[in-house]
Amino acid sequence: MDGSQNGWAGWTFAVRVDPVAIYPLQGGFATRVTILGSFLLDSLYIGPVSARNPWIAAALYRMTFNGGDKSVIAYTDDFGRYVPVQSDAFVLDIDGSRGLIVSGYFDPGGNGTVMTQTQQLGWSSRYILGDDAANVVKSVGYTDSTLQYASIAVQMIESYYTDIRTGVSTVIP
Repeated sequence: MDGSQNGWAGWTFAVRVDPVAIYPLQGGFATRVTILGSFLLDSLYIGPVSARNPWIAAALYRMTFNGGDKSVIAYTDDFGRYVPVQSDAFVLDIDGSRGLIVSGYFDPGGNGTVMTQTQQLGWSSRYILGDDAANVVKSVGYTDSTLQYASIAVQMIESYYTDIRTGVSTVIP
């Protein structure tokens, strides 16, 4: 991630990853998302892009943290470095043949600082005020922020193609 931005408390973000940035496209055993920033993330969802519109998810699946928590605090260490926060491995891998959408809501009680990535092949982002993370439709009411940053808070998406206990994964950076 190459930047950061304050003021995200109370906002929902959506990050779409096009198939051009996903390899291999077929599903595996599990999916995990890594986020970066200093915030209270109230919820995080991931799902495949639908055939109807590139900003509509076919379904969104709620990610958990630390063995089942639905929210998580992302933070900086004692040296001011952002500490990567990984979701629990979601037991199904998501089919990326049409792309993926990751969506999350930053709790208004948190710090609201996110790490951002300016440019990344096949990645784009949007945002909206309020908690809209669980809504599969990201094409209505959202502000397109792709020209500013390709990714908001999402550093990486991993898909496991072997048993997750082996620790071997395929990374979508």
